[in-house]
Amino acid sequence: MLTPERVSDLNQLRELFEAKFSEALKTVGKQMEFHELFTERTKFREQIQNTIGKDLDGFLLQDVAIDYLEQTPLDQHDPSNVLDAEGIKKITEITQRERVLSNEFSQRALVRIEKENADADIARREQKRRNEEDTAKQARSISEVKANEEALARKVIESRRMEVEGKRLEAEESIRLRTEDMNRAVQEREFTVRKEKQRLEQEAIQEGDEARVRRERLVSLTEMEK
Repeated sequence: MLTPERVSDLNQLRELFEAKFSEALKTVGKQMEFHELFTERTKFREQIQNTIGKDLDGFLLQDVAIDYLEQTPLDQHDPSNVLDAEGIKKITEITQRERVLSNEFSQRALVRIEKENADADIARREQKRRNEEDTAKQARSISEVKANEEALARKVIESRRMEVEGKRLEAEESIRLRTEDMNRAVQEREFTVRKEKQRLEQEAIQEGDEARVRRERLVSLTEMEK
């Protein structure tokens, strides 16, 4: 029976309603999975309210506040108790399932990490290969440019050498022609001098002969006059 004294005593209120609330929690808790108690707290609270009811011996239940939820440790369950045995079974199933899921997740994570590492290694190798190809290509390009420059330089040098050689040959030919012209002129002058000398000698001989003839004729005329 509720009296003003009992209503004002919190311990008395706890004694009056704790069993009813505990039973309501157990009843609703059996209807939901353990993880749902956390993920669907509003539903959990509403079902507790529906189970307890609004009228509590003159008290009106306005709301239910769930401060915290906690699982009873497995070693505190009594295997000989039907409810505890069911709890043990449920806890074991959930923990085993979560352990399997956790292991699968870990394995998938390891596989993903290994795959990512393998992909990264392949990418690094591919990048290294491309870098080596680029380096080799650049080296070939540099070698080709250098070879072309050397070939062009040799071509320019050869062209200049041929130009110099051509001018040298032209100079030698010009000297040869001038020398031949000079020799020819000298020979012509010598020939002219010889011819002139011969002419003069011939004239001198002829004049000498004519003078001798005149002298002889003059002597003959003189003797005849005697």
